[in-house]
Amino acid sequence: MKRIVYFIVFYCSILTTNAQNLAIGGRTWGLANANTCLTNDVFAAFSNQAGLAAINQVAFGVYGTNYHLTDVSTQAFALAIPTKTGVLGFNFRNFGRTYFYEQKVGLSYSRTFGKVIDFGLQLDYIRNQIDFITTNRITFELGTIIHISPKTNIGFHLYDPIQSRFAANESSVVGNTVAKLGIGYQISTKVLIAADFLKQIDYPNLLNVGLEYQPTKSFAIRGGTQINRQFTISTFGFGYTAKRLTIDLATSIHSVLGITPHLSMGYRLAPKD
Repeated sequence: MKRIVYFIVFYCSILTTNAQNLAIGGRTWGLANANTCLTNDVFAAFSNQAGLAAINQVAFGVYGTNYHLTDVSTQAFALAIPTKTGVLGFNFRNFGRTYFYEQKVGLSYSRTFGKVIDFGLQLDYIRNQIDFITTNRITFELGTIIHISPKTNIGFHLYDPIQSRFAANESSVVGNTVAKLGIGYQISTKVLIAADFLKQIDYPNLLNVGLEYQPTKSFAIRGGTQINRQFTISTFGFGYTAKRLTIDLATSIHSVLGITPHLSMGYRLAPKD
């Protein structure tokens, strides 16, 4: 029982860090989760579905991490399929193991409106299991990215605006609505700076700031910080692209939870002739 209680406390710390909708992707973590304005990235399926709108080839990616507890890990998969009318997306994420287990499945649709606005909408199914208690709920999330100039993007994302409810121990628990506002500025062809502000109902607000330096087209170096009144997180990471394969590795250092590695791999199919 003590282990279950400790695990739930640990999970609440993770939610506070990731604003309930768990952060996914090595690039995202390398930038300290300043991800609302990232475009043309298959892992935008977990941060802002509008970022999928620019994908013009079938793309998929896998992600994994292990926290400092042996029973706690996250695995995720994302798929983006461009069509004539927009980009269809599917994603799947597992979190936990043994004492607590959460699954999330998302189906999304994203598209561009001219050259200025990208929009994305996703339907989510979430299943939680704590010991022998299982809960299910359905919600949605949506986001947009506005291209103010060739160098500047502003993004907005809203998760669970309906505060979806699920039953636990014969009582109704309300989900946590999360709103994110972000800006991305391409200082030069090699340097990107991104920042997100997250407003939450049940958890402290977050400020995420990240920097990406790309000395060559195939290699990137990243770093960032995430701050709220309860903790700070420092992150750094690397990215490597070889033709259609991308590998991103990051490490986050939490002032309470310690060091956590993050690894993701993405692949894009060759365009049709």
